[in-house]
Amino acid sequence: MLSVLSVVIYALIVLISVILVVLILVQPSKGGGLGSAFGGAGENVFGAHAMEHVSKLTVWLISIFFVLALSLTVISAHASRSDSSVVSAAVAGQEKKADAAAPAAAAVEQKAADAVKTVTDTAAPAVDAAAKAVTPAVDAAAEKKAEK
Repeated sequence: MLSVLSVVIYALIVLISVILVVLILVQPSKGGGLGSAFGGAGENVFGAHAMEHVSKLTVWLISIFFVLALSLTVISAHASRSDSSVVSAAVAGQEKKADAAAPAAAAVEQKAADAVKTVTDTAAPAVDAAAKAVTPAVDAAAEKKAEK
């Protein structure tokens, strides 16, 4: 989430970038670049003496641009640390809840184990009795199959 200060800095960086592009293109270059390609438009519009001021303005705007870019980096780094500390606090809160729930989970697990043991102990005699009752019938069926 961007803070108001970050948005203002972004807007200033974009504005200064556009102004710098225009100023750099208007200035005459020593090698006859774009400034002279337009027929010396910078000198015609601003005057020959004004080019010194445009050059100084360009240097100042470049300096401001770099300062704003560095401050935006510091603000973004600080914001990401704050976000990570919020996430760490949330994780710690979840771990505390999990630690608090651990004894209850252990109690439920113990009750489930007791219930399984009770069912097993109760059902075992019935299963043994059913097996004893069925065994003669199974043996008889096996003998009939063997005779065929």
